[in-house]
Amino acid sequence: MTRRLLAASAVATLALTGCAQGRAGTPIPDGDDAAAYVSAKFTDTLEKLHDDFQAMKPRKSTMNESFLINGEGIDSTIETVQAGKPIGELVRNHSNKDLNDFIDNLYPAGTTTKYSLLGPMYASLAPTPWVGLPSSATTGEFGACSTGTYIVACKMLNAVVRATKDDRAARSAKRTEDGSVIIEVDLTLRRFVEFKIEVFSDEIIGKFTDEMMNTPIATRVEVSPQQTMRSIGMTGTFAGKSRSGKDVRIDIQYDYRITEGATEKDLPPIPDASQVTMLPDEAAVADFNRRKDEIQGR
Repeated sequence: MTRRLLAASAVATLALTGCAQGRAGTPIPDGDDAAAYVSAKFTDTLEKLHDDFQAMKPRKSTMNESFLINGEGIDSTIETVQAGKPIGELVRNHSNKDLNDFIDNLYPAGTTTKYSLLGPMYASLAPTPWVGLPSSATTGEFGACSTGTYIVACKMLNAVVRATKDDRAARSAKRTEDGSVIIEVDLTLRRFVEFKIEVFSDEIIGKFTDEMMNTPIATRVEVSPQQTMRSIGMTGTFAGKSRSGKDVRIDIQYDYRITEGATEKDLPPIPDASQVTMLPDEAAVADFNRRKDEIQGR
């Protein structure tokens, strides 16, 4: 089960207000009362993150993803740079297990072409280092949640909002000395699957027992004093018997964070035409993706 077998895309609808109010260490109730209090208080905060988080503005971000079933699965790092006006974007998607397994995607500002730099594993897909793929939309048209680190991060936020709203899953919240707010949520594997933070086949989902699906994944959201997202992380390790009676161990580790500002100097130039194999139409793109899937073992 590789990164590609579990890959997904989605657009979140979230937004933020008022989370920087109050003093560091402000007490809240304990136990079930705490969950109800924190969930009610911060659901609106999480819902309103959308405007900033979805915005295409200069910034860098990193997503480390690891979802392993019996030691096999996703283990990758995605880095995204957004810079310029209009915005351009660079997305590096690299396996942490195999240095040859990567594809970097460049989305130049104001264009409808994506340029993909092929790692050694994919060198057979084209006679040049780069491939140019036509797009139906200009770079940034659909917002940040449709590319790069944001695809998974936006779905993580969507899942957290649902969990706090419907499950009263927020268990604590605290303000730090700089005015940031850290919200901790127990998100179940069921919500993780429901919101397609990773997409699993029906065969894999069928192996998860109800006990597994109801197991909490510790989730931590950090919101800055400026009411913008700083980071979101999910961590969980649990083991048990699958529906077929086999031993199953699941390890989850997701860490998304915005690291620093970005400038146009952080984006590479459009590659020279001699280094690019341009795909002329959708049929050529479909053939390219089919051959890529074969290399990835899909």
